[in-house]
Amino acid sequence: MIAWWMIILALPVGTALLFCMDEPTRIFARRFAPWVSVPPVAMAIFWPAEQFADASWFMFGGAFGLDASGQFLMLLTSVAWAIASFYARRYTADDPKKDRFWLFFLLTMAGNLGLIGAFTIGSFYLFFALMTFSAFGLVVHDETTTAHFAARVYITMAILGEALLL
Repeated sequence: MIAWWMIILALPVGTALLFCMDEPTRIFARRFAPWVSVPPVAMAIFWPAEQFADASWFMFGGAFGLDASGQFLMLLTSVAWAIASFYARRYTADDPKKDRFWLFFLLTMAGNLGLIGAFTIGSFYLFFALMTFSAFGLVVHDETTTAHFAARVYITMAILGEALLL
């Protein structure tokens, strides 16, 4: 069962790292990136109810799984990520900073999906932080004055939220 979670979390992170490589690799990553959102949809549908995967080796011990509400949330979230992924491919087609966008987009996705399935505080906080700080790159992506202002507001609110979470 832990293999499902490793695939769900490693696909977006691994694909995000491809955007740090040479141009032919980034071209492949741009084509592949939207498809990374499909396995979480399948997992949300087919994951056995109330079953958890032990990951004692992960960050002070970990467990991943989906209860009934987690399955519903994973389904809604992964479908939203899938729709956003395929839309983003068209939206960023002519954007010269599209590789940076996809890097942050995929890391935010990995954080969000990991957050839904995390059942220990260490893994929950790790994925919450990954989602939070990766999303900063999405907020500031346009590099306009408005985007920079929004990014400052976002990161202030996010850090306050993380402090309250602790």
